[in-house]
Amino acid sequence: VFGFRLLEERLFCKGLSLFNLLKYPCTMIKEISMFRRVTSIWLFILLSATAWAGGLQEERLAGTWTCVPPGKSDSPSYKSTFTFSTDKKIKSYTDMYIPLETDTPKQGVKTAIYRTTESGTWRLEDNRLETIVREEKVERMHDLAKIGTLERRLDDAMFASMKQAVEEQKEIKGMREYTVKKLDVAALHMNEDGKFPIICSKLK
Repeated sequence: VFGFRLLEERLFCKGLSLFNLLKYPCTMIKEISMFRRVTSIWLFILLSATAWAGGLQEERLAGTWTCVPPGKSDSPSYKSTFTFSTDKKIKSYTDMYIPLETDTPKQGVKTAIYRTTESGTWRLEDNRLETIVREEKVERMHDLAKIGTLERRLDDAMFASMKQAVEEQKEIKGMREYTVKKLDVAALHMNEDGKFPIICSKLK
């Protein structure tokens, strides 16, 4: 509004002599009206394009993604699976991999897997992804029979500690922020809290 008033002031008060104003009043008024109309059209186009781009990004994000730390896709320390629904709900679980000894060297080292499940909501704005989630449960995903007798004590202690932590935080929602570096139909690259890189590929 201020811009249009300034334009009118310059056209009618500074840029035109009294003679020109009296001679071409209708022409100048039409020009101002046209300028307003064109500016409004471009503003509408800009806002529509911005909304469309945001909708496209959200459409690309919707679905299920599996995520690991960069460079460790073969033997990651953890793997997360995120499911972003179109109604802005999120369901995720993270598997933590911890090597534990077996009873004999021949059996080698077995990997204990502890899965934490979370749920909540998500929001994507520009390159900032924000989730608000709460932890629901933690589970053992490995076979206890394949872990050494001594290591089972360690496993029991770790699992009990994880369960206690989940129970204490069960009703508390926490916010996590991710900076999205790349998002297309098959790949999602982002940093958690701007520090920890995560590489994701789309499952469906």
